[in-house]
Amino acid sequence: MEPKKTGLSRQATGDGKVDVSAVLVNYRSALETVEAVETLLETAGDLSVQVLVVENQSGGEEVDLLRKRLPEGAELLESPRNLGFAGGIELAVPRARGRFLLLLNPDARLQPGALGLLVEFLEEREDAGVVGPLLLEPDGSLQASGRKLPSPGLLLGMEVGLCGLHEKIPDPPAPFPAGWVVGACMLIRKKAYDQVGGMDPAYFLYFEETDLCRRMQAAGWGVWCHPMARCVHDHGTSAERSGQDIQGGDITRFYFPSRRRYLSKFHGKAGAFAVEALLFALVLLKWGKALVFGVWSPRARARTRILKEKARAFWALWTGKFAREQAD
Repeated sequence: MEPKKTGLSRQATGDGKVDVSAVLVNYRSALETVEAVETLLETAGDLSVQVLVVENQSGGEEVDLLRKRLPEGAELLESPRNLGFAGGIELAVPRARGRFLLLLNPDARLQPGALGLLVEFLEEREDAGVVGPLLLEPDGSLQASGRKLPSPGLLLGMEVGLCGLHEKIPDPPAPFPAGWVVGACMLIRKKAYDQVGGMDPAYFLYFEETDLCRRMQAAGWGVWCHPMARCVHDHGTSAERSGQDIQGGDITRFYFPSRRRYLSKFHGKAGAFAVEALLFALVLLKWGKALVFGVWSPRARARTRILKEKARAFWALWTGKFAREQAD
């Protein structure tokens, strides 16, 4: 067993104010969580960082591993049950002492200097409430980082391939306003976070950061993406290690209820139902087409499976199965 790392002098200790309170929610990803914390502290420069890790009832040996491997000074908070991402964040925030909150996924690795750029941006723009870095795949390719706020029209247009969700990065690169930034890595002004009431824990997974960014903007705070600050986000590996099927039922069954909540909250229940009905019809049409015209193609078989999971998830959502599962 490797010993704990020490000598990370930028990690905050004691009860005083710090620059950044970093919150990570762990679920079956203890090794990745430890690596994310170590990378954060090694690349934080002169910033003081408080580390808060929420263990979200992973089971097994996760808690013991985190206790043994997290750097000294990191605070480990054990959740009484799996609260989801937003619930885990909310469990930790009352203990945060930083001027800024950093939400960081276990599968996200801030690159050298990135945190400093994000902090500097919020310090210089007093009207900015949230800033996110440019997210990269492990191979260096871009992920959609700054994104447009979902609307009924945008969601329908995406399903038929008429439009996309991501904002265009300026050329040359410069910070740009966005509808929302991905919760895998986002720096938030603590004052703004408290003003809007934090994250909505009713979202178990997905749309929680979208909801937060929308309420931030409604309260007059800007949401930005900073493409010079870089963060590698290996989301596929993390989902695999946590036992989630990233394109199948495990992910879909969380995404759909969260999308319904978001649409109902900001576009009304009637609008949410209309969008879901149209999206369900499109999924069924695509599923039928895949079955008839491409069933023998490996790519078509994979797509057929995904469409089947979407159709099943729609049906479960409408018949109340998701509500019963979450109540249990």
